[in-house]
Amino acid sequence: MLNVNTSPEQTLNLRPMDSSLAATNAPWREKLASATADEIVGIKHAAVGGDEKWREHVASIPKRVGCHFHKHGGEDYSIVQGSGVMHFGKVETIDGKPTVTSWLKLDVKTGDAFTIPEGYAHQLVSTGEKELVIVFACPDSHLNDSQDRTILANAPGVL
Repeated sequence: MLNVNTSPEQTLNLRPMDSSLAATNAPWREKLASATADEIVGIKHAAVGGDEKWREHVASIPKRVGCHFHKHGGEDYSIVQGSGVMHFGKVETIDGKPTVTSWLKLDVKTGDAFTIPEGYAHQLVSTGEKELVIVFACPDSHLNDSQDRTILANAPGVL
């Protein structure tokens, strides 16, 4: 459970992103053109670099990322275009089911970077007129439902 004195910004370690990620000639722009669909969470993404232990990806999010969590390891996010709301909360096991009892929200925009801690459900929802594009980094196991990605129902208020 979160400490009541912890803000959403502190929980996700909200910080300005490394400006090189948003550079005009950044490799993510080229990779985004060849992104493939991940129908399970409703995004298109492509690998930018790294290896199976920690790979950087670019993703376009037309509406929202399907709500999910990972038991092993965090994920780094950088918003490189657009704006949205990150819904997140600590997952607890209640009656044998993964459950979030306390959801938090954080408005995010181009230039923001943050880390989703392991064991936190998260769902990023696009809110701007521009397409929401993120660069994220995680182990490859986070992209596979049979390894370390558990899908949950949408966060409260997310359609």
